[in-house]
Amino acid sequence: MEPRHRLVPPTASPRLRRLARELADFVDAGLLDASTAERLLAHAAARRSGARATTLLAVAGSALVGLGALLLVAHNWSELPRLARAGLAVAIAVAAHGAAAFAVA
Repeated sequence: MEPRHRLVPPTASPRLRRLARELADFVDAGLLDASTAERLLAHAAARRSGARATTLLAVAGSALVGLGALLLVAHNWSELPRLARAGLAVAIAVAAHGAAAFAVA
């Protein structure tokens, strides 16, 4: 695998570039031969294209479920007791902060 990133274009995903670096390190350490490393990298690059569509569908599905829940709450908002409305507002704020903390960590 000389030069170290020969098979990875500069526009490749960070995951693919990291894999190329790790495979090059394995080749340098004698743990893997260069032809196997090249085949592994080619396999990972080919597999990535399908994962993008799956991720897009998962995000779209999650967004639709979230919008459905939002519509359900919005439709019944006036019928909820004041304490339930306040609790729901606080729960949403706590969940948003928790999701942001999880995403950063």
